[in-house]
Amino acid sequence: MITPVEAAHYLGIPNVFMIEYWDKPTPEPLKRPRPEQWKQYAIPFQSLNQLSWGLPQAGDDPDPVSVKRNQDTSLDFAFSNPQITSVVLDDFFSARRKYWPAEPLAVLTREQLQNLRSRLKRGNKQLDLWVVLYHEDVNNPTFPKLAPYLELCDIIQLWSMSGKTIGEREETLAKVEHLVPGKRIALGGFMWDMREKKALPVSLMEQQCEFGLKCLHSGRIEAMIFGASWLCDRDIEAVRWTRQWIQKVGDQKLTI
Repeated sequence: MITPVEAAHYLGIPNVFMIEYWDKPTPEPLKRPRPEQWKQYAIPFQSLNQLSWGLPQAGDDPDPVSVKRNQDTSLDFAFSNPQITSVVLDDFFSARRKYWPAEPLAVLTREQLQNLRSRLKRGNKQLDLWVVLYHEDVNNPTFPKLAPYLELCDIIQLWSMSGKTIGEREETLAKVEHLVPGKRIALGGFMWDMREKKALPVSLMEQQCEFGLKCLHSGRIEAMIFGASWLCDRDIEAVRWTRQWIQKVGDQKLTI
């Protein structure tokens, strides 16, 4: 399987979000002061510019002490690695998780999130806190209740899991802008229909890419993210098209 670094070079992307997937990568036992396994794993990323590291959350382990300890291990690693400029909370809100109850709204409480935010600065280094937000979250009746959580994060990653919702990105983005005015936002674009588990038509990939580029130039967003690395060696037409598109527009200067 292609590695995240190989996928980034293939697509022509200089920065990577590293999210735990199928329990990989995982840290060594927490008794060690630094997760040496992660340190070695991250060496190939030195060929890129910036790296964002996913933070462990409550998930299957609701013990707040355990959650904080695991986060501290990740933060120790993030602060020890000069390439890591931010950390990210993936699948943070529970509205899209059919097997979760309606409450709690997120996998961390607001108090836990505030505590986490207070630990994102050491010395002269300040880590940005990114949070993943899905179309389903925005269009769920509970969305207005997410504002206190979103306000504690620095940047929102907005994703569409289904190709059917790509045409609604303008309305979805506008709802986020209205709920948390002035919040920094990035648009994520899957190169696969994650909801339908099938190939994403190139026409829809083009639609979300061109919309993202338009939002970059207008200043509505500050970044685009392409998911996911494990798709890049599967001979998928939308992936090949995305690579060519990035080569064509990647050197454009933003005029905002």
